[in-house]
Amino acid sequence: MASAFTITTPTTALTLGPDGRGLVVFTVSNQTGRSLRAIVNITTYEPTPIDWFTIDGETERLFPLGGAETFTVWVAVPFDAPANTYNFRLDARSSQKPDEEWAHGPAVGFEVKEPPPPPPPPPPPPGYIETVLGALAGGVLGSILSILTGILVLLVGFGFPGSVLDVFLRLFAPAALVGGFAFGGAVGIVLLLHLRDIRPDQGVGWETGLFYSLLTWLLGTILQVILAKVFPLFGSPTPPPAGVAVVVSLVVMIVIAVIAALGGRAIARVRLGIKLP
Repeated sequence: MASAFTITTPTTALTLGPDGRGLVVFTVSNQTGRSLRAIVNITTYEPTPIDWFTIDGETERLFPLGGAETFTVWVAVPFDAPANTYNFRLDARSSQKPDEEWAHGPAVGFEVKEPPPPPPPPPPPPGYIETVLGALAGGVLGSILSILTGILVLLVGFGFPGSVLDVFLRLFAPAALVGGFAFGGAVGIVLLLHLRDIRPDQGVGWETGLFYSLLTWLLGTILQVILAKVFPLFGSPTPPPAGVAVVVSLVVMIVIAVIAALGGRAIARVRLGIKLP
């Protein structure tokens, strides 16, 4: 018995897009020798799910004598579909005589490939910038608190006489800056590395703070001694003003803090076998 319909398609190998979607156009031609209504449907082969397919427009249409209709089948494969080869076809049958007037279309196949591996995560930040920023923020704050504490002691104990304040700024302020940057900066480093979620395998935060503190204390003490020799605060006919001494000491400590922060971070990373920088 001759088939009641012929079903053709330009391709039997469908290539899906990156989004897992594609389409196939089928042409269904009436071969019954009369006008009739016919309905089309998708048939899938295992393990192809039927819910991946959608037919554009009405699936039941009027076919005139010798007439043809085109049907667009959309394929939408979910992203988590298993890798495999899948197949389907378009079938047609008469609405009046579905058991007698029918036809199967050609099988169309498509391949679902394994999804590409996700791109490697970006390398974690080495933490140098965070270390420097934490050292400067914590060092400045620690120095301010140290100097304010000393001034408060002077105010309560000595009534804040000018001569005592001058001696305090010349002698105590440089030492307060060293201590403030050494210990306040270490706290700032540990906190900022923790807040920025720098992984421990990129250099432990507390080790970075410890090495920074040691370097700052050592370099700060040496350079403050050198500074006192170069710019004697006492025993000189024209000693620099106390405010100038504090500003110079602060600038020196900022430079030292940056150097010590980079050095401390590098040491902490080297201890874990990380290649610098």
